[in-house]
Amino acid sequence: MKDPGTVLRTCAVIDSLIRGAVHDRHTIVKRFGVSPAAADRYIRAVAQVAGVLLTKSGRRLTVRWSFTDAIKEAGL
Repeated sequence: MKDPGTVLRTCAVIDSLIRGAVHDRHTIVKRFGVSPAAADRYIRAVAQVAGVLLTKSGRRLTVRWSFTDAIKEAGL
């Protein structure tokens, strides 16, 4: 079983995205107190959630949530 803290932090990242935050690995490290490698894993994990969009600008990968895209992906 995964560490309960990992699950709680993943849910916290998703909650933050739904509330309008835009994250990259540096903001996840700072806000959630994880290592940069762990932040990359969180980004890959939340990318599986409907409505989460990854945007690459140069070398910077950002993640945000879009209600419209979530509805489209759900087929509603």
